[in-house]
Amino acid sequence: MSRQTPETLLLSAIINSLDPYLHAEWGITARHFHAYRDEFEWVEDFGRSLGRTPTREEFLTKWPDTPLSETQEDAKWPAIEVIKQYNARQTLRTMTKAGTLIKAGAVDNALEELRSMDLHRVVEKPQNLLVDYGFLDDYDMPEDRMRLPYPTLQAKTDGFGRGELWYLAARPSQGKSVHTSVIAAQAALEGRRVIIYSMEMTKRAVQVRMQAIMANLLGIKVSARDMKSRRYDALEYKKLMQEIEARVPGEIHVHTPKEGPCRPSVVRARAGDYDLNVIDYIGLMRPDGTGRAVDDWRVAAALSNELKEIALQYDTRVLAASQINREGDNSMNPPQLKHLSQSDALGQDGDVVITLMKYKKRKGASHMYMDKNRDGEAQVHWFTKFDVDRGDYAEITRDEADELSDAYDDEDY
Repeated sequence: MSRQTPETLLLSAIINSLDPYLHAEWGITARHFHAYRDEFEWVEDFGRSLGRTPTREEFLTKWPDTPLSETQEDAKWPAIEVIKQYNARQTLRTMTKAGTLIKAGAVDNALEELRSMDLHRVVEKPQNLLVDYGFLDDYDMPEDRMRLPYPTLQAKTDGFGRGELWYLAARPSQGKSVHTSVIAAQAALEGRRVIIYSMEMTKRAVQVRMQAIMANLLGIKVSARDMKSRRYDALEYKKLMQEIEARVPGEIHVHTPKEGPCRPSVVRARAGDYDLNVIDYIGLMRPDGTGRAVDDWRVAAALSNELKEIALQYDTRVLAASQINREGDNSMNPPQLKHLSQSDALGQDGDVVITLMKYKKRKGASHMYMDKNRDGEAQVHWFTKFDVDRGDYAEITRDEADELSDAYDDEDY
């Protein structure tokens, strides 16, 4: 008799368990089988027709040369191995085809072939959530939610949770990049690892902004303008970085266009290493094929879906900046969810959606608005300072925002 393989062990588990749907619980379909696909399809058809698995005798009458195990009932290990073998075949087939395309000079087609490679994972068996006691093992430990720099937002959301996708949206030059940076700085201040995918700024520009924001959070007075133009005293700059190194337990990394396009595959490859992944901004993000989100709502929808999937798959957080359409610029109040570019897709995927604008369309303060909060209260307003030079974006009252914005007139715009 032939030796047993993962495919025959999985067939054995289905038959011995008397569960005709056992394979489906692990995401196994006929395409994952290779040597024993006909046998598997016969077992599937048997189950659909009669509502039960075939007995060993019935199966061996039809397929007498199949080496079934009499004791195998656990489907997980053979299911994992069947998937591995499927992935190995897919990889070999794809690489062979890509190699042929490369030899023919069709390098771009070869890359597309590699990007479209269809690899699978074993789907874990679903559990009954109503009687799942596992989470009680660490019930006395608080949920890991990242603290936010704005007290109002913190109070309404209880922080930024793992597996969540948040959007922060505004018209150009209204402060969306700045406020994502403030959230990133707060995360680093509490010991988080953060990566910023900046698609409009140089590494140095991001560095100065983050250092100025962090200095303000630490109570150190700086001038971002002087830091950027190298008028800031070099010795003081060194002391600032030493102070940040000593007092900030987290890290902030940056990926700019110099390191290559920001694609989902790049974010996915690193996501597990970071507590917060900042995308600045999704409109300039490129899919793993061609085009940009800003050029096609379907591309934006696919990218948003992938960002949410990355957050869930890697148990991390994704904060993405987004544009507001022109309609959302016709009011003295912050835009609404409906004003987001590609609003349907982003609104569906985002757990929290925040919009903002310069208060009264003047310098000095920002008006922020949470229009969506999947797990709590929404339609919430708050105000912050907007001091670019000092890196000061702390939450303030509306009266304080009035004082700051009234110090500027419309001639500044």
